[in-house]
Amino acid sequence: MKKLVFLPKTNRTMRVIFTIISIMICAQLAAQNTSEVVRLGTRAVVVDGDTMPINRIQTAYVFPPLQFKNKKEEREYTRMMRDVKKMYPYSQLAKATLANIK
Repeated sequence: MKKLVFLPKTNRTMRVIFTIISIMICAQLAAQNTSEVVRLGTRAVVVDGDTMPINRIQTAYVFPPLQFKNKKEEREYTRMMRDVKKMYPYSQLAKATLANIK
């Protein structure tokens, strides 16, 4: 009857790789310390033993989808928005120039 061997003696490379991986896994498991709190730069409050982060977010405004009476009105609106988006940066430059002049 043959003996079942997990790592054959003939394949030394496999044994070395298995040993290295085992050591790395054990070192990683031993490095975890659950009692230590990691500082992430956010405020937190402890509630019943649980740490709850406190984040401030900006208000988001949600508008309903636009309703147009016909296709012509929709095209006019789309064209106006395209033109405004193109010209807005130039208007900001003009605003800054005017502020420098005054």
